[in-house]
Amino acid sequence: MIVLAGCQTWTFSRRQTKLIQVCQPKMKRILLDIMIADRIRNKGLKKRSVMVDVATYTLLLKWLWGGHVARMEQDRWVYATTI
Repeated sequence: MIVLAGCQTWTFSRRQTKLIQVCQPKMKRILLDIMIADRIRNKGLKKRSVMVDVATYTLLLKWLWGGHVARMEQDRWVYATTI
């Protein structure tokens, strides 16, 4: 997803997490061609689509990136700038 581009290096705050959680249903409505006037709740959107929760997925990606960096050689620039 384009929303998650570079999410491994983001510092997450509650505000950013909330913005991502608000953005996802809006994007689902566009993809499923559902208007707000149709009065379908977000729970109904979750049932209609098979997308994963973006906030949870970003945390998973951050953990995976952290493990990747931890296994790097110490002379790599990514390791030096991250840790």
